[in-house]
Amino acid sequence: MHRPLRVLHISDLHFGRIHRQALDWLIHYLNAQRNSLDLIVATGDWTQRARLSQFRQARAFLKEIHIPVVSVAGNHDVPLYNLWIRFVSPFHRYQKYIARHTQDHFRDGHVSVAGICSVDILTPVAGRAHSRELKRAREFFELPSKVRILALHHPLPLVELSSVPADIILSGHAHTSKIEWLENPSGPKVLHISSGTSSSSRLREEVNSFHLLEIVGRNVSVQTFALSDQGFEAEASSIKNFKLPELP
Repeated sequence: MHRPLRVLHISDLHFGRIHRQALDWLIHYLNAQRNSLDLIVATGDWTQRARLSQFRQARAFLKEIHIPVVSVAGNHDVPLYNLWIRFVSPFHRYQKYIARHTQDHFRDGHVSVAGICSVDILTPVAGRAHSRELKRAREFFELPSKVRILALHHPLPLVELSSVPADIILSGHAHTSKIEWLENPSGPKVLHISSGTSSSSRLREEVNSFHLLEIVGRNVSVQTFALSDQGFEAEASSIKNFKLPELP
């Protein structure tokens, strides 16, 4: 049996609105696990208001991580009030401080991860599935892979994403942790995993959290880590095991 591919799913760090203890414990966990984690997937909202100082804080965080990172932008990563930048060059700071130091895809011969941008600068909170981004993900998944993971910020309805043959969808935005099967109108059901905020003080009736995925073949285990006084912790009973439907 192959060693599990271990993927950490974090989201909504919101530099500029940080829960300092949560961030410190997240860094502590990453440093402790850096030799056993294969990949981090960060599903957007690195900053609170896309300010230069906030992106610099996010970049400083990335410098402490010695693990490959797949990243996508969130709606908070484009300016809200500076309309000139928002419409002329909305992703300039994200590209300079985040995208340049991460990647939007990953492939190891067994698992493929494609990150797509779901930010709509006209309606940034709602987000949408851009046809060019869906096309890019479809083309990336054309090469054979045992498990295909689609990462984006907004938890969009599956009908908007169904043209992409994903087995797992990772998202954020809602600041709530959720693991669920989604019925696919054009194929097998899809496992959707939404991460809570991993380090922000903008909590929505949940503590800070992230997910750890372990993938072997078509078997996926998901464990949720929640912040406690002793750091991010998860009990063995919190592990959920899934068998992905066979590829068509």
